[in-house]
Amino acid sequence: MRQDENDLDWETVTIALGFGMGVLVLVTILIVVVVREVGHNRRAREAIAREQEYKKLSERYDTFTASTATQLERHATDMSEVRRRLAEVEELLRSVE
Repeated sequence: MRQDENDLDWETVTIALGFGMGVLVLVTILIVVVVREVGHNRRAREAIAREQEYKKLSERYDTFTASTATQLERHATDMSEVRRRLAEVEELLRSVE
């Protein structure tokens, strides 16, 4: 049996299909790796953004606590002044009686 030049033998077809399947598998693996890395990068960027937001929140909290401490100190000073004046008024009322 003689083959024409245009006829393909099964060995060539098998090799071509094997090569095609190998390329398909490699492309699939490449796509999976790229998608996975893109996902990791996105999650990393989100984590960095979240950390920056926490840092801003922490800075705001520090400012708030410093402001609160200042106000508390001022109120304590005001209260001691009120107590001193109340003691003077009580002394004045005792001296009037």
